[in-house]
Amino acid sequence: MVNTGKPSSGYHMCRKRRIKCDEAKPHCMRCQKSKRICPGYRDSAQLQRFGGSKPTKKQRHGSDKIHNLSFDELIDSVILSTATSLDSPDYSIDSTTLAPSRESSRTPYEKTTLTLFHFQIPIEEQTTCFFTTDFVLTPRKASGIGFLSFVLPFSALAKTNSPFHQALSASSLASFGSRFKRKSLLPKAHEQYIECVKGIKKSLLEPRAAKDDSILASILLLTIFEQVTLVETSLNGWSSHIEGAIALVRHRGEESFKTPLSRNLFNGVRELMTIHFMAKAKPIDRSIDWLYHTPDDIFEHRYATLNMRLVDLRAINNTVTVPGPRTTSKTVKVVELLHKARTLEKEYREWFESLSSSYSAMAWLDSETTTTTNIATSISHPGRIDQYEELYQAYEYNVARSSQILIWTIILRCIAWLREDTDYRISTEYRDAARRCRELIQDIVSSIPYCFLWDQDCSTMMPDKVRFSCEHVEMKGVSAVYLMWPLYVAGNSDFATSSQRLFAKGKLAYIAGSVGICQASLILQISAPHPSTLIALDKGMLPTQFTQRQKGCH
Repeated sequence: MVNTGKPSSGYHMCRKRRIKCDEAKPHCMRCQKSKRICPGYRDSAQLQRFGGSKPTKKQRHGSDKIHNLSFDELIDSVILSTATSLDSPDYSIDSTTLAPSRESSRTPYEKTTLTLFHFQIPIEEQTTCFFTTDFVLTPRKASGIGFLSFVLPFSALAKTNSPFHQALSASSLASFGSRFKRKSLLPKAHEQYIECVKGIKKSLLEPRAAKDDSILASILLLTIFEQVTLVETSLNGWSSHIEGAIALVRHRGEESFKTPLSRNLFNGVRELMTIHFMAKAKPIDRSIDWLYHTPDDIFEHRYATLNMRLVDLRAINNTVTVPGPRTTSKTVKVVELLHKARTLEKEYREWFESLSSSYSAMAWLDSETTTTTNIATSISHPGRIDQYEELYQAYEYNVARSSQILIWTIILRCIAWLREDTDYRISTEYRDAARRCRELIQDIVSSIPYCFLWDQDCSTMMPDKVRFSCEHVEMKGVSAVYLMWPLYVAGNSDFATSSQRLFAKGKLAYIAGSVGICQASLILQISAPHPSTLIALDKGMLPTQFTQRQKGCH
């Protein structure tokens, strides 16, 4: 039979015999005359699907691929398309959907999968998933320490319009929008933030609701929102939420935190309070027994105790070594402070020596492979590179190292005050401080690659990645939060080398620009080398305006 380019709708038997079917109804007369049994006419839907010329079939090739895929393969492709679209500049996100801003060169298969599934995922769910993956740290060991690990259980229990749900939504939208430069998400994040604050204030008016753990969890989440957005050009918003969490703990009483989840919240407030008061040189509120719920691990208990003692010493330091009359009573106070600082420094060293070896040198980076032009953007600094068992261990070690650097600042401030007519830099204490602080700064710098490359799904860090530029890695938000304080302390120390300062500032710039934590940009603006700047403040050698600004920083 002649091929006219149009699919025949004739009987199957006629097609098999390669004769033209008369297509009579209800039966083909050719089959009746030859007394053959014919299976019947071809299905019209089948003709539309498989019939036609080769160009026609080629046009339908994309849709055929989708029908031939299994459901699991289809879901996997949708997830891949979603992940690709989030990083692509071809897409802009609004509050409800991920809509393409211009036509991109996608295959028919990709376009169809996006139509079927991609637009059905609410943006709130996507941002929350990103937040829990990027910021929530669940310890692998039972005795381990996590970060925002309370988010997972509360997410399953909290109601849709509860303060916790609004705090999580605000933090998720803000962190996602800030990291991926989706500015359209930020207004929605601020709306959720305002509603959350209103809900918290309303709950605090009711004694029973104020003792709900979810309220305290909401306040802790808002500290992340403040770190990400930084609405004000100061730390006031972040500080106010920490002060609010402390006030709520004081109102509830430490004995009210009985469950493991509530104790987790209590310890989270204590850790935030310690870093906040350490930075502000503000004395700890002793009306709360902050060691009431310390972990069973004696080393963790010691870690918390030493850090809080340092906070108190820094607060005392700012009151006794200030410009003014040198009275006998003030001299006695300075001598007592010097003795306490030396004792605390010794106890920190003993604590470090008592720890099991939870980190080790993984690699060594030669200085020849890193130039001064790219050291700010390099993921690693020339020298030793360390690897740790857990991310929280790297964090605690770095906080303890930062604390020891600050202890030496206290010691040298006391020496400079007591020896007013002598340069403190020729003292034995300065020589010891230089040696010890350089070791501590090197240890902090050596931990940076591990924190940058850390991934909760990977048990080890790949050694070949330590030579990469920061732009080639995807740093977790929790790692960035953990690193900001140690980077500030190490980078502003008088004992850091010029390359170490450049390296620390480069990492803070990356955290601010690429990870999207705007608080790091504010930390970058604080240039206060210590102890030299603080000693100059103690001697009244700096202008009044500079003095007021530096007191606010410290």
